[in-house]
Amino acid sequence: MLCVNRCLHAVDLSFNELPPTLAADVADDCVLPLCRALALSTTLLSLRYAHAGLSVTAGVQLGHALAFNSALTELDLSYNQVGDAGCSTIASALAVNSTLRRLSLAANGIGAIGASALCQRLHAHAAAAVAVGTAVRSTRAGPALSLIHISEPTRRTP
Repeated sequence: MLCVNRCLHAVDLSFNELPPTLAADVADDCVLPLCRALALSTTLLSLRYAHAGLSVTAGVQLGHALAFNSALTELDLSYNQVGDAGCSTIASALAVNSTLRRLSLAANGIGAIGASALCQRLHAHAAAAVAVGTAVRSTRAGPALSLIHISEPTRRTP
């Protein structure tokens, strides 16, 4: 439905976490139809999928779909668990995706490997990436990511 819809421009699936009793592989399979549709969609501009319990496998699947998408400008996957592998796959997708402008991967268990993959992709696009607080901003003129949010939440100490 999403891949043939010409009117839907934004989808917010945030806080639609699957029950923890559901096996991880079943939960990941639930993301597959969305990924297939996202890969083919030419009208969806914004996908918000924050706080949804997405796993590393789901992050990888979404990254693969992003490589084929030609319309999405905003992707919010914050507060999930896409990890380094999901972040790295999303970074690889940016080599061919020229429409994404805003990407939020905050609080996703992303370590040095995932962050490095993302920074290397920005560098490969000759973007001047400058750390600004908890975000990385691209100062390259023209089509480029304008904001990438990959910070981990600040933990309070008792």
